[in-house]
Order: sequence, then C-alpha cells, then structure tokens
Amino acid sequence: MSEGQGTRSGASWVLFATAIGGGAGYVLSALAGPLLGGVAYASFAIFWSALYLIVSAASGIQQEVSRSAHPVELDAATPVPRNRSYARRFALVAAATVGVAVILTSPLWLSRALGPEWVSFVWPLAFGVASYVIVTVYAGVLYGLRLWRPIAGLIIMDGILRLVLVIGTMLVTDDLVLIAWAVVIPFLAAPLLSWPFTRSSVVARYDLDAAPRRLAANSAKTVVGAAATGVLVSGFPLILGATTSGAQAAELAAIVFAVTLTRAPIVVVVIALQSYLIVRFKTHRDAAGRDAARLILVIAAAAAVISLVLLAWGESVFRLVFGEEFALNGALLAGIVGSAAAIGALCVTGPLVLSRSRHALFTAGWVVAAVVMVVALMLPLPLEVRAVVGLWAGPCAGLVVHLSGLRAHGRRAVMTP
Repeated sequence: MSEGQGTRSGASWVLFATAIGGGAGYVLSALAGPLLGGVAYASFAIFWSALYLIVSAASGIQQEVSRSAHPVELDAATPVPRNRSYARRFALVAAATVGVAVILTSPLWLSRALGPEWVSFVWPLAFGVASYVIVTVYAGVLYGLRLWRPIAGLIIMDGILRLVLVIGTMLVTDDLVLIAWAVVIPFLAAPLLSWPFTRSSVVARYDLDAAPRRLAANSAKTVVGAAATGVLVSGFPLILGATTSGAQAAELAAIVFAVTLTRAPIVVVVIALQSYLIVRFKTHRDAAGRDAARLILVIAAAAAVISLVLLAWGESVFRLVFGEEFALNGALLAGIVGSAAAIGALCVTGPLVLSRSRHALFTAGWVVAAVVMVVALMLPLPLEVRAVVGLWAGPCAGLVVHLSGLRAHGRRAVMTP
C-alpha cells in the first residue's frame, strides 16, 4: 500500500473511531446533566474540565512522538533502533512527574474552582493525567507507524469504557468522587487491553528521528501549545467557573452544558484528527495548504448549519429534552456553536504549522489564543456575554498568529534562492 493510500485509509479509520468513541462521550455528556442535576453537574463539569485541560496539554507529547516516530524494517544488516527504548522510559518518567505536579500544585487552582471538596478530587485527577501521559506516547508511536486499526481500537475502547463506567456509576450513586474515578480508569485500561494485539507490530518496529534531548525539547514546545489548546477547549468550564460567583451556579451549569453539547460534533472530531493531520500534511507537503483550506471551509459550513438550526429551535429542544434548568435562548446557543468554526480552524492550522517543524509558531498561536480567551472571560460583562466573547476572541486571535506566520514563512521561501 502506498503512503497516499495509507493516509487516506487512516482518515477513514480515525473518523470511524471518533464517531464511535466521540459519540460515546457525547452521550455521556448529554446524560450527565439530567442525571446529576444543575448544581452537581457544575462540579462534575469543572472536574472534567480540569482533567481534560491537563490531558490536552499532555497530548502535545503525542503530537511530537507522532511526528518523530517512523517505521524501520529489521534484518541482519540493520541495527536495533537506537531511540525506541527512550520512548518507554520517557513515558514512565513523564507520567510520574505530571502526577506529582498535579498533587503538589492543586491547592493553588483546584481549590478555587471546586471549593472545600477539592481535596477528594486530587487523587483521581493525578491518576488520570499520569495514565494519559503513557497513552500519549503509545498512541504517538502507533500514529508514526500508521497502524490505523489499532489507533481506532484504542479510541473506541477508551470512549465505550468511559461511557459504561461513568453512567453505570451515576445510576447507582451520586458520589461525585466515585464518578470521578470512573472517568479516569479507562485512560490506563484501554492501552492495557489493546497492547496484546499490537505488541508484535510495535516492538523493534520503529525508531525516532530525534535524539532523547531533542525529542524532550520539541515535546516541551508542543506541550505548551497543547496546554493552550486545552485552555480553549477543555479548560473553558474551569476558567469560567473560577471567574463566576457562586450565586450564578445554575446559570453557569446551563452555559457549560450547552458549550459541551453543541460544540462537540465539530470540536471533538477535529481534535481527534490532530495527529493524523500532522502525518497527512507532512506526507503530502505540496498539497497541505490546499487540504487545510478545504477542511476549514467544511468546518465553517458545518458550524453555520448547526448555528442556524439552534437559532430557530435550540431553546425549545433543550427545554423539552433536558429540562427548564438547561434551556438557553437560541441566539446564545447559535453564538456558542458558531465559535466551533474558529477553534476548528485553529485545530487545522496547528498541525499544518507543526508538520513544517515550526514549533515556536505553533506554540505562539495557541498561547495567544488562550491568553485572549482568559482575558475576555475576566471582563466586567454579563456571564452570557463573557462566555460568547471568550469563545470567539481566543481562537480568532490564534488564527491571526498562525496564518501570519505561515504567510511570512512562504514569502521567505520564495525569496530564498
């Protein structure tokens, strides 16, 4: 199979897996609100936000390992890949480091968002993020080897396991700490279950194109960028909750629920394609710009259609399906889901930039976007207005940085003999 066919097949497998795994997450999000109720859901959503904020940062490791890993064919004349064992050691050391860092720093940020009960949530949070670091290195190697079926299996198992465990736990208890453990267990369970089926295709089958120090340095840059991605996507409820008074808990829960539910059909898919897009843009460098532009147009069209539907019928549907406490007016829902186009576009320009090894530009775009969003959420405006302004302003600012940097780089390339 040629590389072109391989990457096209990869898109199909990743999209198929995202439809199932992401669909499971979407069902979980839709059921969590009604099962827990408004105030309890706000706490659950803030824990989820904190977890996936750090998980999003750790996904930067996956992006760099995906870029660096490449297959090798071993024979009598080929030495054992020199850097492959580093990936395993790096995964274990990084997992332990991140887990300890979460425990030590949590009093500074988690306590403000969750109040007195924050201490009980630290342990599942630390376990979850440490487990996910291991997943990122494992998945990054799978992407580098273009093992699309194992990648799809990993995505599906993670989503289905989480749906079954979390909803099952919610049906038998309202203990939010137990529910939090149900959220994080699949991070480690999914790769453990998949490893027996992928081991023979991975062990001694890959090498990394960067020495250990270089890989660590590149990973640090992509982690910063991915952390900013997490602030924009997963961290939004956490930051909105930290900048909102307790008296607005019910309104906060409704907005967070709407953001989670309405943007997911677009954002979850594009986020899931990050490593695939890096491989695709790197493999088909000449067509990468055109492919990115087409994908951005598709994302914008999808967001426009969903926005129009929500503008017309969103409030009535939310009231009917989820209850009065989660009903928001159609204009607000349309503004929320429309912002998915901006962040979706940023999730396309990011891999495009990274595929050209422009790590600093990648990081700058996401950091600017995150800073602008946080500043917008701190403005002295009504909660609904702050939410929409933050959702739009951040990713639009990041797009300006990425596109300006790509344009300047293109001009220099043309002028260079």
